[in-house]
Amino acid sequence: IAYPKTEKKLPKFIYYNELLEIINEAGKTKYNIRDKLIIEMLYATGVRISELVNIKINDIDFNNRRIIVLGKGNKERIVYYGEYADDILKIYLETLPSNNNGYVFLNSKGEKITDRGVRYIIDNIMKRLSIKTNVSPHVLRHTFATDMLNNGCDIKVVQELLGHTSLRATEIYTHVTNESIKKVYYEYFPRRDKDE
Repeated sequence: IAYPKTEKKLPKFIYYNELLEIINEAGKTKYNIRDKLIIEMLYATGVRISELVNIKINDIDFNNRRIIVLGKGNKERIVYYGEYADDILKIYLETLPSNNNGYVFLNSKGEKITDRGVRYIIDNIMKRLSIKTNVSPHVLRHTFATDMLNNGCDIKVVQELLGHTSLRATEIYTHVTNESIKKVYYEYFPRRDKDE
């Protein structure tokens, strides 16, 4: 039996100003530092939700702002994070109880947070905002990939950072915003302006 091919939908992403709204709103929650860090790390690293919740303090190289994550197929890879995430991470780690089992992200009971717990946090933040896109941890991953590519990052580097074994899996992110296409077009098209 031949099944009809299902259309692959383009990944959803959010714009930078929307990301800032989400981070700002995360700072207003009861667990504001943790929630802000969750959003910042999902965006800054492009990790999957399952990779985020399993990050241990020992996985972090604080001097080089990088993390060893265990991805699909139990494959380790290195992801990086920027100064914004670094600042929040340092403040957050000071608030962790000593009996944290080594995990970075904990729930209100001091236990390792679950995938569902992270989704719940993001859903609650989104309920308070007027952003139209249904934002999930995976949308933040898509946004990371989209922003990296839109800012000129080589697709092979994005493939490595996302932990994709196939370049084909990464190519879905090559949908770029119309503004990016327009900018590149006008930068490189030789007949964009009339000669005077």
